[in-house]
Amino acid sequence: MIESAVLLLINKIKRTKEGFNNEDNNLLANIPVSWIIISLIISIGTAYIAFMCNANSTPATRFIVTIFAFLFSGLYLVYYFIVHILLFYPCGSTIATVTKRIKSKR
Repeated sequence: MIESAVLLLINKIKRTKEGFNNEDNNLLANIPVSWIIISLIISIGTAYIAFMCNANSTPATRFIVTIFAFLFSGLYLVYYFIVHILLFYPCGSTIATVTKRIKSKR
């Protein structure tokens, strides 16, 4: 969600010579509706993955991670791919579990 708005803002700044535009200050006016729908679907899916993977966490931690995953879905999906897919750490494993495995391999 936030990544889309930032990219649109950067693109809008690059198109103007002076770096600002007085004609249209509405960021959502230039984004197609299909992109917004796709972005919402990806963000909701990422929030669901974060919510389910943090089932063993405290409710406050689970809520914060879910909100972070919804707002920064691209970053969370990269994190999920690296930790849970490439490094084979199951969902529900905490940072302490990951560091214990790294220390035990040495």
